[in-house]
Amino acid sequence: MKNIKKENLITVSVFVIIIFFFAITFWAQKDVAFSEQENRVLQTLPEFTLEKFISGQYSKEINVYFADQFPFRDSFVGAKGIVETVLLKRENNSVVLGKNDNVAVRDMYPIEGGTVDFYNEEKMTAIGKILDQFSEELTKNGIDSALLIPPRTLDVMKSSLPNLFPSYRTESAYELLENELGDSTYVKLLDMYRKMYDNGEYVYYNTDHHWTTLGAYYAYVEIMKSFGMDYYELSDFDIETASDSFFGTTWSRSGFKFVGCDTIEYFHLKGADESKYTSTIHDTTYTKGEMKGFYDRDYLKMKDKYSSFLSGSNKYTSIIKEGEERETLLLIKDSFGHSIAPFLALHFNVEMIDLNYNNNIASYFKTLDVDKVVLVYNMENVISTDNIGKLRFKITTEQ
Repeated sequence: MKNIKKENLITVSVFVIIIFFFAITFWAQKDVAFSEQENRVLQTLPEFTLEKFISGQYSKEINVYFADQFPFRDSFVGAKGIVETVLLKRENNSVVLGKNDNVAVRDMYPIEGGTVDFYNEEKMTAIGKILDQFSEELTKNGIDSALLIPPRTLDVMKSSLPNLFPSYRTESAYELLENELGDSTYVKLLDMYRKMYDNGEYVYYNTDHHWTTLGAYYAYVEIMKSFGMDYYELSDFDIETASDSFFGTTWSRSGFKFVGCDTIEYFHLKGADESKYTSTIHDTTYTKGEMKGFYDRDYLKMKDKYSSFLSGSNKYTSIIKEGEERETLLLIKDSFGHSIAPFLALHFNVEMIDLNYNNNIASYFKTLDVDKVVLVYNMENVISTDNIGKLRFKITTEQ
C-alpha cells in the first residue's frame, strides 16, 4: 500500500512539475509576432474589451494565442508528425503526406451549420460569374486577357494521395467554376499539371504550396498561346540552381520533418541582359525599393526563399525594360504570380498588383495605359477568401 501511495505521489509530482515548467516558460518568454518556419503572423496577446468578450471574439483570440505561443511549439508539431506516421496515418495538422513524400494542405472551411471539405458550392458558382463578367468587361474595352486559377498541390498530386482520399471534390469545384465562365479567356491548367506531375516533372514544390519555376514556365507558355503570341522554348534558358535547401511553409506546418528539401531555380534567357530590367516596389504613397532584374537574393539566406522572386508579396510592383517601347501588361495576382512575372517581363512592361492588398483595382485602369491583363489567383485563395469580388467593377479611363 505504501509503495502504491509513493508511486502515485511521484506521478502527481512529475505531472505538477511539468505543468509549472510550461506555465513559467510560457509567461517568461516573449511573444513571437512572426513565425519564419510557417511564414505567417502569429497571434500575440489580444487586447481585452467588454465588446469582444461578450461577442466571444476575445475567447477565440486567446485560444489562438495559447496555440501560437506555446513553448517549443515547432518541436511538438514535429513529434506529432512522427507519431502519426508510425500509426500509418498520412495526415497531420491538416496536411496530407503523399506517396511520393510530398506534402499538401487540406483545409476545412466554415459554412453555416458546420464545415465543408474544400469549398462552398454557392460561393464557387458566384466566383465563376464574377470572373466571366470581369473577362467581358476587359473585352468590351479592347483589353486582351488570360484568367488563370493555379491548382493547389493537393489537386495536382491526385495520383500520390492516400487510398480512398476524396479527390473527386476537386473536379467538382472546378466544374462549378468553369460552368459559369462562358466565353471568357479562362486558361485551364489542372489536367496539364496532373499529367506533368504523373510523368515525374518537377512542376510543384514538394514542401511548399507554390508551383516551381518550371511550373511557372508552363503557365507562361499557356498565357502566350492564349494571346496568340510567340514564347520562348525551354532550351532558350540557362537554368540556375539558386538554392538546394528550400523548405516551404507546408513542410513546417505538417510536422513531417523527414520530407526532403526543394530546389529553387532561376531561368535566365540566353543572351539577355537582366540589368536592363528595373523592378520597382511601390507602396501607397512612396517608392519602397528598386532592383535590377527579377531576383532579391537576400531571401536565399532566409527560410522564405520563394520570396526571392521579386521580393515577395507587395501591394504594387513595376517591371520596366529600359530603352524599349512595349505593351503594358497588368498582372493581378497572389504569390503564384511572383515566379511567372519574370517570364512575362521578357515581352511586356509588367505592372503587378496583389489582389490580397488592393481594394480598388479599377483605379489602376485610370492611371495605367493597360494593353493586356493576366489574372493569376490560386484555387486555395479562391476558396478561402472573398478577394475575387474585388473584380466586380466597370472600367473607366477618366482621370
